Amino acid sequence: MHIIALKTAEKIKKIIFGLTVVFVMLCFAINKSYSQTEQDNKIKFWNDYLDSAYAYIWLPKDQLQDYIAQREKENEKSLNEYRSESGQRLESRNADNTASDGKWDNRDIMYRRLAIAHAIISLNSESGEELAKAVEMIDRIKKNEGIPENIYWINYIHALKE
Repeated sequence: MHIIALKTAEKIKKIIFGLTVVFVMLCFAINKSYSQTEQDNKIKFWNDYLDSAYAYIWLPKDQLQDYIAQREKENEKSLNEYRSESGQRLESRNADNTASDGKWDNRDIMYRRLAIAHAIISLNSESGEELAKAVEMIDRIKKNEGIPENIYWINYIHALKE
């Protein structure tokens, strides 16, 4: 009887150990998924603000800086971080215009948003290098000049250059 109880106790220990391992792995998977979703939300946050940048980009420099600082505080991701990450994701896209993560819009929208981010940073810092990057990014979408958003931003960014 004592031997049966020991074997049963060992089986229970193995089951508990197995369940613990599964639980820990599940926790890691949930954490990674949450982390990725949180990052995607931070990117989407900036995407939404950059898509409506025409409404605030005309602000005087100090007000524009304050506006961007508020957005950065809300989002916990700076516009510079967004710009860097977006540039890296854009470079990682496949030649056939499909994203490896499947979560990004088409390339022209990405170039436009990246150009706007560079333009805003340029206006805030008076950086000629940032403005040059904005022009470089916006010039990559000229094939779609018929899209109103593209026409606006192509003209706006080129006007900043002059």
